[in-house]
Amino acid sequence: MTSAPGPRRAVAAALLAVGLAAAAFAAFDGTGHATRGTIAPAAPAAPAARPCSHPVVAGGTTLTLQSGGRTRTAVLHRPPGIRTGERIPLVVALHGAGGSGPFMQRYSGFSVLADAKRFAVVYPSAVPPHPRWTLNDDDPTAPNDVLFIRDLLNTVEQRVCVDRNRVYAAGVSNGGGLAAHLACRLANRFAAIATVAGSYASVTTCEPQRPVSILEVHGTADQTVPYDSINDFLASWALRDGCSGDPTYGQLQPRVSRLDWATCAAGTEVEHLRIEGGTHAWPGATPPDPGPPAPISATQEAWRFFAAHQRASAA
Repeated sequence: MTSAPGPRRAVAAALLAVGLAAAAFAAFDGTGHATRGTIAPAAPAAPAARPCSHPVVAGGTTLTLQSGGRTRTAVLHRPPGIRTGERIPLVVALHGAGGSGPFMQRYSGFSVLADAKRFAVVYPSAVPPHPRWTLNDDDPTAPNDVLFIRDLLNTVEQRVCVDRNRVYAAGVSNGGGLAAHLACRLANRFAAIATVAGSYASVTTCEPQRPVSILEVHGTADQTVPYDSINDFLASWALRDGCSGDPTYGQLQPRVSRLDWATCAAGTEVEHLRIEGGTHAWPGATPPDPGPPAPISATQEAWRFFAAHQRASAA
């Protein structure tokens, strides 16, 4: 097996090449986180309500549950037009530090897309008054957000006829870090994750039970989580997912390029979207984040990636 430094050097070289190619393209075009420690891989509790046996009630509702000795909340959105017994995908949408589930619903626009593409979305909230997701097990007094998300998935699956092979997580900034942490700790529950402007330095342990597809979106002008910080993240996931060969490069448009490791274990994939001049933002957010106009919609790109991937078989 290739040693870790090799993939890191390859990623760094590939990112450099992407930057050079993007610059040349722009010039040409003129646009220039049970208990701490191991989270037991138990199967979800059997749904008492048998959600696949009842008509779907579309729209939003607030969920309240107990997890880790705390009262936790989330907003659940179900799309219209779903037939009784139809299993649908589920996206867990994770806000950044200082945010909330209701904020992420408005900000990301995932519910609008969910209505069009026929999937459910749940927007959990970190613990107030200073909401921030816990990305490791270093502080035993911090909220156990991996446990919370597992409990939340079980709760949602008692209310929605979820296709358990098509459960995904998407997050921005600190929420992107939690999405990455979930890929490490709850790989038995998630098929793919998308992280936007994510911070990964605090995700210190990662031994996923199965391969997980990864989409990473980052702007080159991000001053909060610098672009260079993603090299190790991409290289480590290419290694964990057993990807072979160098990534392929593609130019999506003048300011957006793609690195794609498409030949990975169990049909998984690692993809990176580089946004030239992009800041610490969720592209396409409502309202827009500060910085240049977004050349893509992170919500649309996340769903494009999710729709192509189902949960991998165990390693």
